[in-house]
Amino acid sequence: MIRARRSKKTKRLPMEEIGNLDDDPEFRAQVLDMIRVLESIPEAA
Repeated sequence: MIRARRSKKTKRLPMEEIGNLDDDPEFRAQVLDMIRVLESIPEAA
């Protein structure tokens, strides 16, 4: 499976990476944390 390169500096989440969450538990945890942070911000909705 081709994996998108992700930037440690910006912590960006390339859309291509979403399909690979099951392959990378550490990255998946980072995404879940990011989602929790976004959900805690009313303006993000």
